[in-house]
Amino acid sequence: MKILKVILIIIVSIAAVVAIAGLILPSNAHVERTKVLKSQPEAVFKQINDLKNWHSWMPWYRMDKNMQVTFGDKTSGEGANYSWNSKVVGNGKVIISKSVPTESVETAMDFDENGKGTSTYTLYKMDSGTKVTWGFDCDMGANPFKKAIGTLMMKLMMRSDFDRGLLWIDSAASVAQPMDMPITASADSTKTASDASTSKQ
Repeated sequence: MKILKVILIIIVSIAAVVAIAGLILPSNAHVERTKVLKSQPEAVFKQINDLKNWHSWMPWYRMDKNMQVTFGDKTSGEGANYSWNSKVVGNGKVIISKSVPTESVETAMDFDENGKGTSTYTLYKMDSGTKVTWGFDCDMGANPFKKAIGTLMMKLMMRSDFDRGLLWIDSAASVAQPMDMPITASADSTKTASDASTSKQ
């Protein structure tokens, strides 16, 4: 009986802590990660602003390779959108609500019965590349237990997802961005030019 009482006290204490935390926490939950990428802003922006590039870096794509994605008529810039259906990550839709070339992209995300959220990608040009801040906001509602547990789980899971996603953006952008290659005349072309010059003399 003593063991049962101790277990009951622990359960009640945990529930009380969760309830109090839920009452104190704001309804809006926010997750944000920042990383300096080696790629230039133009290349990074292209990866984020074009929804057809998301498969290269979006972590949720890699969680379910059988995810069904349906693109809208527009796939890049403001108004671009797609919907997805997945047995692993659920169903939803994303639309680019705001896009400022090489500076920022904002998306509105609808997770069906799991609520809605807003993602922001802010780019800052630096000497070493591009500093990117990926943020996410969503309303957890008024339920104190949902706010406490939902906010904690979201932050724990999404922080690591965002960290991986930022690394993958850099990898995809580094492959896509143009390289400044020096133009070197070949030996044959040099010889041909020399012969042409000699013949004129």
